[in-house]
Amino acid sequence: MNNFGNEEFDCHFLDEGFTAKDILDQKINEVSSSDDKDAFYVADLGDILKKHLRWLKAVPRVTPFYAV
Repeated sequence: MNNFGNEEFDCHFLDEGFTAKDILDQKINEVSSSDDKDAFYVADLGDILKKHLRWLKAVPRVTPFYAV
C-alpha cells in the first residue's frame, strides 16, 4: 500500500491484491487497539473523478464554485 500524507491528512493507495475491505479491517483494528479516537474517512477517488468528468461533459460552460 502506498501512503501519501502530511499533518492534515493521510492518503493510502491500494496495491494489487488488496481490497478496500482489507484496508478498512486493518484501520479499524489499529484504531480500536489505540487510544486514538479521531474519525477517519474512506473515499473512492475514482468515483469522484467519474462524477467530475460527467459534470464537465453535461454542463461544460458551468464552473463549480465551492465556498471556503
